[in-house]
Amino acid sequence: MLSKFYKRKFNINPKILIFIQDAVFINLIFAPHIFSLVFKYHLFLNHFYDIIFIASLTLCLLSIYGAFIEPNIVITKHIRFNIRDLKERIRIVFFSDLHIGPFKKSSFINRITDTINKLNPDLILIGGDFITGRYETFKYLKPLKNLGAKYPTLAVIGNHDYDMDLPFEKPYYKIANSLVSYLKTLNIKVLRNCSEQIKIKYNILNIIGIDDLWSGKVNIEKAFSKINSKYPIIVLTHNPDTVKHISNNKTDLILAGHTHGNTFRFFTIPLCPFIRNIKLSSKFLKGFQNYYNKKIYISSGVGECFTRMRFIGNFPEIIVLDLK
Repeated sequence: MLSKFYKRKFNINPKILIFIQDAVFINLIFAPHIFSLVFKYHLFLNHFYDIIFIASLTLCLLSIYGAFIEPNIVITKHIRFNIRDLKERIRIVFFSDLHIGPFKKSSFINRITDTINKLNPDLILIGGDFITGRYETFKYLKPLKNLGAKYPTLAVIGNHDYDMDLPFEKPYYKIANSLVSYLKTLNIKVLRNCSEQIKIKYNILNIIGIDDLWSGKVNIEKAFSKINSKYPIIVLTHNPDTVKHISNNKTDLILAGHTHGNTFRFFTIPLCPFIRNIKLSSKFLKGFQNYYNKKIYISSGVGECFTRMRFIGNFPEIIVLDLK
C-alpha cells in the first residue's frame, strides 16, 4: 500500500522501496546486537545481552528464510473430495493470489504453469488477485497462456485486480476490465457474476464465478440464475466473506483465496489472527472450513503483497482437487 502511495505521489521506483523495506527490516532485527556493542559488552560475558543477541540472530535468520526461501517453495496439495452424482473422477487444479508485480515476475509464472501442466488437470480454476500494481504488470502474466488444461481455464478477479489494498479504497473498474480483456487473450475466461456448465468426460459441472466483494459489483442472484441444480455446483470467489452472501443458495463446494493464510503462521497456527482482511472468524484464514453446512476451501495463495515474507509452514500452494 505504501509503495503504491509513494509511486503515485512522488514517482519513486517500487524496486527502490522494496530494497529499503528489506534493508530496514533486517537492520531493525540486528539493532539489539548493535546496541550491545555500543555499550561495549562482549558475547558470553553478560547473559542479558547474550540472550538478546541469540534472539536477534534467530529472528534475522527466520526473516531471511521467510522473505527469500519459503515464498519460493511452491507445494502441491492433493485433496480428495466427494461430490454428488459424478460418473467419473474429475481433477481440478485451483490456485489463487499470483500478485504479479513487485515480488513475482514471469519466471515464477512459468514455474506455476509447468507444475500445473504436469498434473494433467481436467479443469483449472484461478481465484483472483492476478496483479499487484497497474497496467504495466499485465505482461508478466503472459506465460499463463501455456496452461495445458484439457478444458477451459476459468477465473474470477480479486480486490488487487481493482487496484484496491483496503476495502474502503476506490475500485478502479477500468483496470479490472482491461485485465479481464487481457486474460481472454491468454485463453482464460473470467466469470463475473455468471456461470458456466462444463462437460468433463461424462459429467457436467456448474462453475459459478462471483465478482470481488470489495468492488461493490457482487450480484448473487445473477450469478446463480442460469445453473441447473441437478448438477454439482462449484462456486469460485476471491474473498471468503462472500460465503455470507450465498448462504441461501445451494452449493457443493466453494473455493476462495484472499487471506494468504494470514501470511505469518507457525504451520497450522496463525501468529496474527487479530490482523485479517476478512470479517469471518480467524479459522477461515486457511484450509477446509464449514459455514452453516457449506464446504469452503481457502487457499493461502501462491504470491505475496505488502511484504515479500511468509513463514513458517505457510507455503505457496497449488491445490489438486480429485473429485469423486
